[in-house]
Amino acid sequence: MDDLFCRIELHPDGVVLVRVPPANPQFADSIPDAVFSFRKGDPQYGYWRSRYDLEHGAAEQHAMSGSAQTL
Repeated sequence: MDDLFCRIELHPDGVVLVRVPPANPQFADSIPDAVFSFRKGDPQYGYWRSRYDLEHGAAEQHAMSGSAQTL
């Protein structure tokens, strides 16, 4: 799945959203992204949360230095 292009978002309530654009750029304007959401307790939540943390963790930790974050 590493070759799959997707955008991973973390919402304030802890929900992880995974957006996958159309594979063929020719249809990008006419076909919406596929959007998947994962919450704590979902079987794939840990996987997508860890992917988010790997991709965004360093930037967020720097921005949040000095404040506690609860997950």
